[in-house]
Parts: sequence; C-alpha cells; structure tokens
Amino acid sequence: MSREIKFRAWGENIKEYLSANGKTPLPLTLKMLAEGCVYDPDLWEFEQYTSLKDKNGKEIYEGDIIQCHLSPISSIIFTGVVEFRPGCIMFKNFADGGSYAFNFLGAIEAVIGNIHENPELLENKNGRN
Repeated sequence: MSREIKFRAWGENIKEYLSANGKTPLPLTLKMLAEGCVYDPDLWEFEQYTSLKDKNGKEIYEGDIIQCHLSPISSIIFTGVVEFRPGCIMFKNFADGGSYAFNFLGAIEAVIGNIHENPELLENKNGRN
C-alpha cells in the first residue's frame, strides 16, 4: 500500500500556510522553497500530511489539533496535537500529556485547528470534551 506524500508550510512572516494544492493563491510555491529561493528555516515550518482524514474528510497534517477517541471502545473524546516521531505518527493528548501512536487510536472525530492559527486551543490543557 502506498501513501500520498505531501507537505504544507507555515510562513511565520506572512502568518499563513502555503500548500501545493493550487486551490489557494500563494506568494511562493513549495518548489521555489525547495530550490532554495527565499528559504529561511527560521521563517518556514514544513508539516507533513499523515495520509489520514477526519470523519468530515479533512486531511490531517502534523501540527493539527484534533479530537479523537483514545481507543476503539472509548466514548470519551480527547483533544491533542498531531506529531511525527521517527517511524510513526503520534497524538499528544492534552489531558495527560501522554503520546499515543495513531494506529492505536479510535475514531478521529475532527480537525479543530492547528498550532499556528489556533494557539488558544493549546491553552485548554484539560483535553476532554
């Protein structure tokens, strides 16, 4: 099974995401960034697509804040951040600070924001809904 490899880039100086999907007018393209044009690692943060989608069909990227069940049999919805670690995608749970591999999670309910555009969601550390 193959998975789609794609990235988005958060531009700290312009306070918006760049992506290669062609749906949003962009001041720069990822190709330009990859070729070294105006690339400054202090200004751009690349986030990888997980190849997963929430229940609404929204793509899930590293840095997204999501709501999900911590196990297939859990009815409690938790909130946390998507992180990449060597060899796996992790969910960092706000409620207990623990990190859980995505393959052990239950249903992913929704992407509710991301760490750049919605930092206020990071302040709610109780994590349960």
